Amino acid sequence: DIRRSLKFYQAALDVMRLCLGDRHSALAALLNRIGQIFIQRAEHDKAMLYFSECLALEDKADDHSALQRADAVFGIGQVYFGRSEYTMALEYYRIALQTQMHHFGLTHKNAATIIHHIGILKVTTGHYTEAFSYCMEALR
Repeated sequence: DIRRSLKFYQAALDVMRLCLGDRHSALAALLNRIGQIFIQRAEHDKAMLYFSECLALEDKADDHSALQRADAVFGIGQVYFGRSEYTMALEYYRIALQTQMHHFGLTHKNAATIIHHIGILKVTTGHYTEAFSYCMEALR
């Protein structure tokens, strides 16, 4: 039940803020998860708020996490995709992929996920040859 999950995640976020403060990357992971729930619910404005908060937190976090940053940027790309703003979605997907590749390499599972979503975007925009290339790259 998505609604129930969201309720628990938001309660956990409140507890984590009390225990860890506002400068810990564990908060970023939770913000990303909550943003993903709002993506699933097609509540793009709320998702954007959580992903943006995650990026702001990562900018000031004592234990900065490149993975959380890449996930938040990817999430913003998903928001734009959900809004049918494909140029912006592609821009954020590419930024997320660059961050992912720089820190973790092309073989990390998240890189494949991002590449796959670029392929889906290319299908959606009618660029089938490019879409096929991206989807094949994601499988490698």
